Amino acid sequence: MRASVAILVFILLTVSPTQAEFPNYPDYSLLWNSFSSVRVTNGYALATTDFGLLVMEYNTVNEQYEPVRHLELETQPFTSKLDGNVLSIRSYADIIYFVDVSHLPQVNLLGQANIGCDFYDFTLSGQNLYLAVGFEGVKRYELTDYNEPQYRDSSMIGIHCTQIESEGNRFLVLDNYNGILRYKTKPGKFGDFLDWLWIPRRAHSFSQSGSSVVIALENEQKVYFGSYAQPQPGITDSVQLLGLPHRVFCIDTLLVSLDPEAGLMEVFSTNSLSEWVVVLPEYVSEYFDGDAFVRNHDSHLLLPNTSGGLSEYNLDRIWFDPAPSDAYARAGPVAGICLHNEHLITGGGSNPLELFDLSNGDPVRNASITGFGSVGVMTKMDSLFFVVYPDIERILSFTLSQDSLWPVNSATTDGSAISALRPYPGETDESLSAFLAIKESAVDFYIVAPESDMWRASSTDAFGTILDAIVVDSFLVLSTDRHQLDVYQLYEHFGTEFRWNVGCYDNLNCLVEIPARLSTMGDTLPNMLLGFGSRDMFKITLPPETSPSVEHLGVLPIDVTSASIAGDRLYTIGSLGLGVFDLSTTEPALVNYGGYGGNLVACDGTTLVTSGGTAVHLYALEDSSGETYVEITQLIPENPYFLQNYPNPFNPLTNIEYTLSSPARVRLEVLNILGQHVATLVDGLQAQGEHVVEWNGNSSNGRHVTSGVYFYRLTTPEGSTTRKMTLLK
Repeated sequence: MRASVAILVFILLTVSPTQAEFPNYPDYSLLWNSFSSVRVTNGYALATTDFGLLVMEYNTVNEQYEPVRHLELETQPFTSKLDGNVLSIRSYADIIYFVDVSHLPQVNLLGQANIGCDFYDFTLSGQNLYLAVGFEGVKRYELTDYNEPQYRDSSMIGIHCTQIESEGNRFLVLDNYNGILRYKTKPGKFGDFLDWLWIPRRAHSFSQSGSSVVIALENEQKVYFGSYAQPQPGITDSVQLLGLPHRVFCIDTLLVSLDPEAGLMEVFSTNSLSEWVVVLPEYVSEYFDGDAFVRNHDSHLLLPNTSGGLSEYNLDRIWFDPAPSDAYARAGPVAGICLHNEHLITGGGSNPLELFDLSNGDPVRNASITGFGSVGVMTKMDSLFFVVYPDIERILSFTLSQDSLWPVNSATTDGSAISALRPYPGETDESLSAFLAIKESAVDFYIVAPESDMWRASSTDAFGTILDAIVVDSFLVLSTDRHQLDVYQLYEHFGTEFRWNVGCYDNLNCLVEIPARLSTMGDTLPNMLLGFGSRDMFKITLPPETSPSVEHLGVLPIDVTSASIAGDRLYTIGSLGLGVFDLSTTEPALVNYGGYGGNLVACDGTTLVTSGGTAVHLYALEDSSGETYVEITQLIPENPYFLQNYPNPFNPLTNIEYTLSSPARVRLEVLNILGQHVATLVDGLQAQGEHVVEWNGNSSNGRHVTSGVYFYRLTTPEGSTTRKMTLLK
């Protein structure tokens, strides 16, 4: 867990003997769907995700990859290389993980290496790890211990080495100013320099094809073909392209060039140089790394999607069937989660509504509901589950029976996007129940009859964009993006009348009603309405006849976007991770935080489930006791901490915010998805406290960068932290 330093007053909280705690990493994860690279071997796809490595097995019946194993990694990976039975994975923190894949689907982490230097590319050849380090040439490290690579020697033959690939007992190095160097490996030594394939233009990258190489030129719509089979290595041919060769793949006699920015995929036969041009969908990125392979005598290309999942092209049939197939069964993103009686219910954009049994440890999928289109948000009310299906503009109710989900009834929507569902906490006439459907600028009330009939009863318009909504006593409270709360009187049959609005210096993303409860002294504590801003916690008072008031309770080391109550604990989630609040005190006190960030959370007291859309994470809550020191007034972490940039996605400006616990030398830089430098935003000594830095979407040379996924990395003497952001144009 992150430690914190209180700079005002320490409050000693004596925690009850049933304090729920959780580790920084979940006990189990499922429904991973966001991939940055993929490698195919022996019928398995090995994909790097936001959280680690996912092993998928190809299902010949539905012709899709199904997840079978996963491996959590401490830092976010973005690319991988396969050398025999070892998969090397590079993370944005420049840590290389080495994974044994000799007994798939089982995988075993052999170790992780923090090299401690910047590098462009890497390759593994036996026990040798080679790094391409730009103007410093190529460095060799020996891996007698995968956790502690030992620097041995280097080569400075090239001028600017940016790519390195190994094949058998040889490896090739791209000097993008001059050409491709070829070496022969030798046990315990760097290897012997063999020859040099000169390139007349500046190269972007290369791809091996037997004794030949295909060379992609930088900022030119052309590729060169080079060969080492001649008496002297040299260029043998070239091909003019319609797009820029951002990614080049070679498989059998086929060459594939990708230009996602122009939306083009060009497929060439190297025998006849015939060409097929395919329009790429928007969800293919030049920065995501795919793999070309052969299955059933046909050549295939497997690519990660920016929207989640995998797309597969049959390259031998692309001339008459250019559309890709959805190669991953549950492409996501995850949009809703619910817990009930040791069962987990999930659903998402390209995921069906699914039921998992949690009673015997690892989740077991029991049921899947298809046929209604994409799954939106959901909520639970007693034994019923309410699920939004935006494609058919309906809300469906389900009940859980005999380890399966059964549809009960449905109600139509007006077609507007619904961002959240909330149960109505009060009682209605004739034993009816109800729930709220929160939209961008209105809240709809739906009534559920005892016979399970369901209909939309009323709608209340807001004065701004709604961030959250809640019913407390006889009031409907809306938090909007105008830095204010709008309060409506709620009448019979869910009619409303505007009463007050009250300003707040922060937008409140999450509203939570804390029910009446017992304190640690046995006293009854009244119910309380809390509001959470970016990092601030507020207490909201709703007098029956006078204007509401908002009281600032303090600054938190985490942000909050969603919350769930179980017993005397409030569990929250935001981009910085999970928070656990003790509710047995007069005012909720933060007693623990950590784990992955996200925007969905559910808890039943024994299991905590979270999601940020790209996976679902499960934490088993354990009992412990002890004392926890928590500062409510103001908290500053011992190590610098990052907030997610805002806005995100953005165009063209975004803000990056971080806090320093003491004066420190800071370097804040922007990287593309290949880990290459784009811009340096800060490089110097900064004072203690909060800092906000704006990025305008330009590189260091002042040029506008293309739309896509980027990363920003904060480096201080305490270490480095990296986060992801998306530029849209």
